[in-house]
Amino acid sequence: MSVFGPGLSGVTERSFMHLKKLECEDMPELEKWVGEPNSRLFSRLESIKFVGCSLLCLFPFLESSDQFTNLCSLHIDNCPKLSQFPPMPHTSTLKDIRVKNGGSELFYDGKKLSIEGYAGALAFHNMDKVEVMKITDVSHISLSDLQKLNSLRSIHFKKCDDMFSAEMADSVILHSVKNLEIEELRITGELFSEVLKCFPAVSQFTIRECNGLELPLVEDGGLLDLKMLQSFTGWDCGKLFSRWPMGKVGGGAPFPTSLTELEITIEPSLQSMGLLSNLTSLTSLSLNGCKKLKMDGFNPLITVNLKKFTINAMYLGEENRSIAGDLLSEIARSKLMHAGSFQLEEFHVDSISAVLTDPVCSHLAASLHALWFSNDQWATTFTEEQEQALQLLTSLEDLNFQCCENLQSLPQGLRGLSSLKTLYIYFCKKIQRLPPKEGLPASLETLYVWDCSLELTEQAEKLKASDPWFSVDIERGVRN
Repeated sequence: MSVFGPGLSGVTERSFMHLKKLECEDMPELEKWVGEPNSRLFSRLESIKFVGCSLLCLFPFLESSDQFTNLCSLHIDNCPKLSQFPPMPHTSTLKDIRVKNGGSELFYDGKKLSIEGYAGALAFHNMDKVEVMKITDVSHISLSDLQKLNSLRSIHFKKCDDMFSAEMADSVILHSVKNLEIEELRITGELFSEVLKCFPAVSQFTIRECNGLELPLVEDGGLLDLKMLQSFTGWDCGKLFSRWPMGKVGGGAPFPTSLTELEITIEPSLQSMGLLSNLTSLTSLSLNGCKKLKMDGFNPLITVNLKKFTINAMYLGEENRSIAGDLLSEIARSKLMHAGSFQLEEFHVDSISAVLTDPVCSHLAASLHALWFSNDQWATTFTEEQEQALQLLTSLEDLNFQCCENLQSLPQGLRGLSSLKTLYIYFCKKIQRLPPKEGLPASLETLYVWDCSLELTEQAEKLKASDPWFSVDIERGVRN
């Protein structure tokens, strides 16, 4: 069938009298769905779906969308010849749109709008309930269009440089947006500052892979203009801090003091802990793969309120150095680890020896619930002092060893960790033995052994078979 509609293949207008749902899937010969213009029959349709109709180039909605007054759902997938859609959604009733052809996609469910490479017009006035939006690789949408979305709370821009200009930024303010993410944008520090003025209420801000973006200095605005900012994530940009290479410049800092959560990952331009020295309200700090980071200007007070802390220069195994030891030593020297002042609950770190000391574990004992050792390239076994220090962590519930490639054994005193519920071993190829079941804590509920040696994996499988009530999760890895 190449043409479908009234008067064809036995189909009459009466056939549509009560039709509410129409689906055509995998009909490679279908070219057209024809219908009388201004037909009242279309008003009964609530759902239309075309999938895999590679020759379909016409159906009545494209020419007479105003007749589809009750349409609630429109799905178009892999129908490459369908184009020239009316501005969508054509009414506020249409709350489920999925149009996907090749690399182009439009998704809308009433609350969420996602656009990727879609060049069709959009009826923003019919989307006043949208709260979450992602825009990827488009040039026909402007910031001023988004002013119609009064419920918008979260927006993600990716590969859409043409949306931004200094002139437009001056005239647009989106007061409702709290969560902002920009990804793979070619944007300068000056334009960056102007764009941020459009989002004065942002509390969560993420920058990903914006190569060349440099955070402006104090006098040029930037993040300091975001008075409500609480959470910032910077991921693999390369030059974010290149104007701030070794600490504060001109008495300022790149981040506002309101910040409570900070994550910086794979950022070689972050070279000094001094850049973070004003962030004494942090409850979560994550520094991953910042291979040039040094202790210069470190303020121990930024750790006082931390609940979650990640310090991992070895992230992705790119470096063979860690500042964790120096950092913890400096905190200890500052006497901030006295009882009640250091309430860390989750710690991800790239150095076993930096953590497993009496002074550190004594002060972490009451609060630490999760401890991750990741990418430690030096540790081979546990010393007697480290074994004793580990026993001090009486509140520990999750213990994780990840990518510790030279570690040859697990701690011998695991059974003494009376609160331990989860033990996780991932890509520690040189660990050959598991403790017997009686050598594990009675509190242990789940053991994960992923991508480890054949010997360790086989022992985990035997343990799993011997005790069906004990959860053992095993994954045979392919990583070399």
